[in-house]
Amino acid sequence: MKTAPQTSLGWLALQCRAGLIGAAVIGSATHASVPEGTAPAETAVNSVSTLLTDIVKTGDQYVAVGWRGHILRSDNARDWHQAKVPVNVLLTAVEFVDPLRGWVVGHDGVILHTTDGGEQWVVQQFNPGASALLDVMFFNASNGIAVGTYGAMFSTSDGGVTWIRSENALTDEGFHFNDLTRLGNGAVLVVGEFGTLAISTDAAATWSALDSPYDSSLFAAAPLGDRGAVIGGLRGNLFVTRDVTSGEWARIDNAAKQSIFGLTPLGDQRYAVAALNGTLQVLDGRTLKQLTLDKAKAGIPPAEPSGPPYVLVLTDDVDRELGAFVRALPLGSGLLTVGDAGVRYWR
Repeated sequence: MKTAPQTSLGWLALQCRAGLIGAAVIGSATHASVPEGTAPAETAVNSVSTLLTDIVKTGDQYVAVGWRGHILRSDNARDWHQAKVPVNVLLTAVEFVDPLRGWVVGHDGVILHTTDGGEQWVVQQFNPGASALLDVMFFNASNGIAVGTYGAMFSTSDGGVTWIRSENALTDEGFHFNDLTRLGNGAVLVVGEFGTLAISTDAAATWSALDSPYDSSLFAAAPLGDRGAVIGGLRGNLFVTRDVTSGEWARIDNAAKQSIFGLTPLGDQRYAVAALNGTLQVLDGRTLKQLTLDKAKAGIPPAEPSGPPYVLVLTDDVDRELGAFVRALPLGSGLLTVGDAGVRYWR
């Protein structure tokens, strides 16, 4: 694993999500522990412009996570503040159950928890050299699941005080779990390496493998209606179905052919599609629209009070210097993205 800050997320995301990182077996139960000498995340003046891998809106604030333990908070998507974090490893996903209680996962099997909206974080699990965790989902303040590389799957029923490693037919395959999403009917869908696709109807207690429309890596999933989903992966492969258990998936034509890392519902069967090489798209029904972006018109932080930093305007000029996008959230009339270039706003 490279550690240089300038590492492209295009390369980095494939390493993390395709599993080209070290792994070690973790015990069946884990608890908070930080090895002596572990360095906390350093405060970086340009953290808003460094690699960020996930973002959520919780209550009235945004929380983004990423490189070297960076966790950023903002109540306006313009002014960002870095939280104090006890570890400096790459963080990959963030989840909140309410405006105060949240969890973050990342490399070295780390799981962090906050009870104050993300200002302070404590370690619930940290095992240097262990499998990277790539996503986390909580069903309430007590019950949750975290998944990652090499079949890593952990569950908790006490808010993360104790995490128990799951062992089942799905984890025995040893494939990498890249993304979790909750369907409209409450079922949980997981996607991953080698077309891994499975569903749980009992809050991740048991899993059933599903017929997959793709045999390579799937990185992203989002719900469609009660039983359907949209899934995306390597080389721009994108599929949609009204019922994930039917085995009937429609392939969406995608001329961009850029690996898809994030799918976010925008309402009315529309989705923001975040992908490699500065590719940002909107899926509307079964029509995929390519958004072209102009970095040259970016504002320089601090931006004007009317908008977030780097307010960019959609134009006909495609700019590939932005690296990869990993997540895009709706904000006003535009999209707020995280990825190689940190936080960006497009309108």
